[in-house]
Amino acid sequence: MSKQKALQITQSVLLIIVGILIACSLINSNILNYILAGALLIYAIFLLFKAIFEDGTLIYLNGIVSAILIGLSVSIFASYINAISILTQVITVSVSSIGGMIIVSGIVSLCQKKLNIGITKVIIGAILLAIGLVLILIPDVNSYTWCVFGILLALFGLYELIMCFVKKSVAKKIK
Repeated sequence: MSKQKALQITQSVLLIIVGILIACSLINSNILNYILAGALLIYAIFLLFKAIFEDGTLIYLNGIVSAILIGLSVSIFASYINAISILTQVITVSVSSIGGMIIVSGIVSLCQKKLNIGITKVIIGAILLAIGLVLILIPDVNSYTWCVFGILLALFGLYELIMCFVKKSVAKKIK
């Protein structure tokens, strides 16, 4: 297994674990700060190793982003930053915006006669847009924002993990 493949698998598994932890924060919302800070710290350490393995130095983008995320996670652990309220608003707007972009991408795919992928993109985009609009327009549902984000993050990690192995099997079939 190559270093790149190992890093992709590690990143996918981390996304799944962090997504599940964030989704479970609905049980106890006070722990969300620690989960978020811990997740940022774990991802920062992952980027740190990625910078060392891929770039060979910490001065490039992965190393700099790692340093910023480490500082941010320490600030959240120390209660210097209340990132939860800011990130809740960012997540709600992002989910609906990404949903709208996926719908547009699906329409483009449909125009290119790619029916299966186009219909799939339109359906997924409509679901994300609806979830985002519900989170924005109905304030009582806003407490579920992190649960929705955690589920979506875990699903994205699972998608990335599957794609990591699908590309491998497709490459074997071609050879």
